[in-house]
This record gives sequence, structure tokens and C-alpha cells, in this order.
Amino acid sequence: MTYSSIKQYVKKLDFLRYGIAPGMRRLQLSWNKFRADRSVFSHITDLKSVSSTRGWVYRMASPGVIQHVAPSKTIPEAALELVHQAGQWVKTHDRRNEGSDHMYELWYAHLVSMMRYPVDETFTCLIPDVFVGSPRGEVITSDFGAVVQSSRLNWDDVFMPRVPVQGQCLPGTFVSLLAKNGNNYGHWLIDILPRTSLIPDNTNNICYAVPTTFPSYKQESLELLGITPEQIVQLPPGWHRLEQALVCHAAQRSLRPKREHILTMVDRLTKAVFGTEERPVPWRRVYVSRSKAQRRIVNEEALLPVLQAYGFETVFCEDLSLREQIRLFAETKYLLGAHGSGLNNDILCPSGAIVIELYNPVRWNYCVRGVASLMGHEHWFLFGRNASVDFDMILDPKKLEKLLAYVFGTGDFIEPVY
Repeated sequence: MTYSSIKQYVKKLDFLRYGIAPGMRRLQLSWNKFRADRSVFSHITDLKSVSSTRGWVYRMASPGVIQHVAPSKTIPEAALELVHQAGQWVKTHDRRNEGSDHMYELWYAHLVSMMRYPVDETFTCLIPDVFVGSPRGEVITSDFGAVVQSSRLNWDDVFMPRVPVQGQCLPGTFVSLLAKNGNNYGHWLIDILPRTSLIPDNTNNICYAVPTTFPSYKQESLELLGITPEQIVQLPPGWHRLEQALVCHAAQRSLRPKREHILTMVDRLTKAVFGTEERPVPWRRVYVSRSKAQRRIVNEEALLPVLQAYGFETVFCEDLSLREQIRLFAETKYLLGAHGSGLNNDILCPSGAIVIELYNPVRWNYCVRGVASLMGHEHWFLFGRNASVDFDMILDPKKLEKLLAYVFGTGDFIEPVY
């Protein structure tokens, strides 16, 4: 029996996956916190106050605000299904990375309700003589204080057993584009790249720290923002000592960017592609397929006649350069697809676009929906059915057809349950 076949067999054992595994994960998080409480690092949680006593240069980018996420829309039977099934879905939700059922309960509850949340003051702070960790982006001062606002990490869950070595110092002023999950396309667009919005245009004396894993879309996005290859410094895993770090605090939580910063970033990208402030009139109806990726819709062929009837074209984002994606989604009025990185391109769609997201009930989150509200989009959702241990999904074509009839205001609006 091979290792892969054993792994697939273990995946099928629900009592391990949904019973023992979450408990073990909670135990691991508790142990990490216990170790972190005894870490060698003190925590610097308020750079604004600390900078005034240490002489660091602190500049506010924008004051704190309250942002909101508007309720999503769906067809009546899908909302009823949500009420009836959400409890069971929470129990079987993929919980490899988190241990709390409460978070998933909130995800389901927030789908059809208004959500308001605070976003703190955003700022830049210039700190001399620091250590930065690659690839996750932790910043530690020369006297070993952990700068909590430098990273999306929850520092309470991080234990660093070794103090960085006082090695050679890299000269220059660095902006960190390092972060946990930084190699994910969606996290790069939503969590990391907006940091560049806090930096004035044509700042050529700044270096940008990136991980050694540096795919083409990252390089292309930095080029579009006017960052030259000479300014990009790839840092291998480990600690690196920097002469100065310009900490760019653009958001305090993952997948909840500050609206003005993400709008600024998108404006810069689109202007670089189109070469003008004017944008095309949106007209496209785009279906983002995941048939070449993980978490596929296994009966996609059965959905294509429905999509074609409503004028949707099928695209594969992994086959397009970033410039091509910016052009495509700037022209998109209706964006439809299964939850995943491809749908994070909704940030490139113009205000007023309609985003239709297809969820696997045991593997999804709220990031696309949250950003859709910030961008002025209308968000619709529909749940399919989990089809495999790899979170492939089956979707009823008739259910999709009814949803599209609602979205476009066409068809028979009598409410039978098909």
C-alpha cells in the first residue's frame, strides 16, 4: 500500500477528520500559545505611541473607519437550505487550519445579514535596524521587540525558539511584501499588495522584500505599480537584518482590506494597463472555471448549456497573464464561479458589477463576499454539494438556472421546488 493510497484512505475516515483532527488542532494552538507566552520577545502592539518615545518616523495614512458588508442574495430554496443544513455543514466543514466552530457559524449567519466592523488607523512607520522573517514577514527590533502591526500573523500563536543572529545588515530602506499565505494569489491581491498604496508614487529609493517563491503574477503586478526589478530583493527563508524597515500597516486583519487602499491599488494597476484614466464600459459575462485546478465542479459539462444560454464565456485565469486578467475583468459586468482565487479578481471589476459565487458547503470562506461590498458589487451565492475528499463539488443545473433567472430578472418566477 503506497503512501498516497494510505493518505486517501485516512481522508475518508470522517471520525478522524471531523472528530479527532479538530481537537488535536485546538490542542496544538493552545500549546503554541503557551510557548509564545514564554517567548524571548516582548510585543510592541502600538507603534504610534512607541515611535514618539524612540524617535521613529510615524505617518498616518488614514484614520480609523467603520466598514460594512451588505447581505448576499440567493433564491428562496437556497436560503431555506441554509437554515436547515448549516448546523450539519459546520460540523463537517474543513477545519485543518482553525479549531473554532463559532467562526464558521458566523460565516453562514453573515451571508444573509449586514455585517459592520472597524478598521483601525493605517500608517507607515520607519524603524531602523530590524530583523525580518521570511517568508511570513515578522519584524523584530534590534532589542528583540516583536512589532505586532508589521504582520498579519497572530503573534499570540507564534513561538520563536531562537533569537536572530546579529549578522550582516542589508543596506537600504525596505518595505516588506512578505506574509503568511503570501504565495496565494488572492492573499497577494487583497492582503499584501495594498501596502504599496501607502507609499508615494515614484519612490525609487525603497527596496521591496519578497520571498524566493516569486511567480510571474507578483513580478508583473509590481512592474505595473512602477517598481523596478532593481528594487525587488528576494529573501530566502530565515531571519534577515535590515538597515531600515518602512512598516506599512494597511489593514489589521486578513481578507479585510481598507477600502481606500485597495481602490488606490486597483486604480494604479488599471491605469498602467489601459494607459489612461478612462475605463471600458463593462459588458462581459464571465464564468471562471476551476476544471484545471483543485476543488473543481465535477459536473461542469452539465452546467455549460445553462451558462451559454445566459451569454457567459468560460475563462481559465491560470492561462492568462495579470495584464490580460486586468483587461478582462475591467470589462466584466457579471462574474460567476466557484469559490477560489480566480474569483478574487472581482476587485478588478468596476463598481456595479454582479458577483455570483458557488460554494462547497464544507470548504469556503467570506473573502470574496467581503471585498465585493467594498468594491460596490452585488453578491449572490448558491451552495452545491461536496463530492470528494478533495472538496470537488456537484451543482444542480436547474438550481443554477433559477438563480440566473433571478439575477437577470427573466423566466418564470413561480416558486416550485424543482
